[in-house]
Amino acid sequence: MGKNRKANPVVVTVSGLTPLIVESKILIYPTDTVYGIGCNAYREDLVLRVFEIKKRLLTKPVSVIAPSVEWIYENCMVEGFLQENAIKTYLPGPYTLILKKKDKSFLSLATASGSTVGVRMLDTKIQKIIAKAKVPFITTSANISGDARVLRRLSSLKKELKEKVDYIVLGNANEMSFKSSTIVDLSKGKEKQTERN
Repeated sequence: MGKNRKANPVVVTVSGLTPLIVESKILIYPTDTVYGIGCNAYREDLVLRVFEIKKRLLTKPVSVIAPSVEWIYENCMVEGFLQENAIKTYLPGPYTLILKKKDKSFLSLATASGSTVGVRMLDTKIQKIIAKAKVPFITTSANISGDARVLRRLSSLKKELKEKVDYIVLGNANEMSFKSSTIVDLSKGKEKQTERN
């Protein structure tokens, strides 16, 4: 079958999601903001497929959901009060923190070989499953790159995305804000926030 995916992904509720699925499959899943598409960020074969599915340029980085605060400290430069306070204040929640990586080659495909990484922690049950899997998980909007519309409801999911993922995770509208996360850039020694629609 090669790169062709089956036309019908497995549909599960959050309670049907397992650490093994998180580690090894591409998902469309609910975050605490909008629906995302993602995979285990350590699996470059899967990350590449996410870029291909979204038709996203490899020069455009994607963010990750950290499995734990400890993971952030292990892999990102948390250099003082600014970063420590932001992690305590904004995570978990509808924020993406931009932090410098300790090792520039770390998650090079996801970060477009840049020196920073966008980090999230969700305020939802999915975060607990990602924590059990102990892997960072790609989080980018479930749409074709360049499409300004983010996926707020699965009924609006485009067929070209649906047919290429392995799993679709049903969301709980009560856990979603239906607004993209706020970017909090901490990579330049001060905090800069950018609101998105």
